[in-house]
Amino acid sequence: MNSEIVVSKVSKEQYLEALGFTIYAYLSGKITKYSGMGGQKTRTLGEFIENMVYGKIGELAFKNFLKKNLILKY
Repeated sequence: MNSEIVVSKVSKEQYLEALGFTIYAYLSGKITKYSGMGGQKTRTLGEFIENMVYGKIGELAFKNFLKKNLILKY
């Protein structure tokens, strides 16, 4: 069994894409609330940017991983 860990890197352009998506989503007011254990809560700008950028970078890294290791196109 191969237990090698493969890390997919996100380019600067992809990071900026994630940041641009986050800014657009915040300014459009489409995605500002989330459901937590205490019900719906509106996130502060800092919370919103942190949550969205982390999530988007994760998506982009996963896409890079799939493209590299499984030879898939997006």
